[in-house]
Amino acid sequence: MQLNGEFRKINIQRIRILKNKKNLDTKKIIRIFEKMKSENVIICLIGKSPQILTEAMYFLEYKSKIQIDRIIVVTTNDCYAEVRKNIPKALAQLAKHYGIAHTTKLEIYDAMDEFYDFKEESSLKNLIYELVKIEKLKGNTLHCIISGGRKTMSVDLAMALSLLGNDNDKMYHIVASENFVRSQKYYPTNEEEANELKFYEKPFVKLKLSKINKAEKFTEIVSKAQSEIDSRVELPMLEIYPATKRIVINDKVIQFQPLPFAVYLFFAKNAGKFIKGGKSFSDRHLEEIWEIYVKYATSYGHLQRVSASSLQQGKVNLELIQKAISVIRNQIILTLDNDLLSDFYIINTIGNYANKKYGIKIPKNRVKIIR
Repeated sequence: MQLNGEFRKINIQRIRILKNKKNLDTKKIIRIFEKMKSENVIICLIGKSPQILTEAMYFLEYKSKIQIDRIIVVTTNDCYAEVRKNIPKALAQLAKHYGIAHTTKLEIYDAMDEFYDFKEESSLKNLIYELVKIEKLKGNTLHCIISGGRKTMSVDLAMALSLLGNDNDKMYHIVASENFVRSQKYYPTNEEEANELKFYEKPFVKLKLSKINKAEKFTEIVSKAQSEIDSRVELPMLEIYPATKRIVINDKVIQFQPLPFAVYLFFAKNAGKFIKGGKSFSDRHLEEIWEIYVKYATSYGHLQRVSASSLQQGKVNLELIQKAISVIRNQIILTLDNDLLSDFYIINTIGNYANKKYGIKIPKNRVKIIR
């Protein structure tokens, strides 16, 4: 991870000017720079198509009028020489063609291609996370271009932005037509060529971690993110009262009839996992639901009606179970009045008819059966 010579030279020149004017030592000057306003920084992934960067600059600086202060390029070591050779010249030509002030500083970083990198942790991944972390610790605004490089690089940059980014940061994807790709141009020179490019802002989840330490590694940041998510999103307990055939979710009470209650209690006991359904629903499970139902049926007449509807004695008919699941779903959704929350407590169905499965999504440790 080294800064290129041009970037280092520019910073040294600016430090020398300040020293001459202010008579300050270098440490004090560095602190002054650290307190300067937030910069707009592009982080661009590049592989065999270095044109992605100049295309991004066309859209951001020329079309959107965003002043970019610095450009950070991340590439693989086998592409580094071509990127370093062609990108500075292409940026200068773009600036001249569109009258953009050519003052943006360029940094180029490279690491071992993951295909050849057999270390326990990828050099590219660590490089991407470190760069994002450093820029966010400086308080800079990031414009991340995920179109280039290997697919895993895009995943790492998107995840780093989710872990460390905030509301000001952006993520973009550029798509070029086959005609424009064949032209091998670094940027469009007229409106007709510009129509051959599409520039998309991609939404991403911003976790907004409470505090990041300079020394923290990627694995530590991920672990911290998971801990914060777990503490923020703790699902309400599912309380089940068999004696009254009620369940309580988030202080809201839902009263079930005996058969829907028996079906729900069966799945609640297996919360967090999905059970084969449809024709694959086992006789053992049908018998277990029947035993729960018999225990909590309110009247002999009700028991006889369900028994008569069943194809075999001692088992609940699968069709009745499916109807009960539908009733349960409607009652929970109506009572909670929150589709996102309800989805964790209803009996969900996944898969198609041949491979259908049923289950309640909440983990078993969020279920409490109160006798």
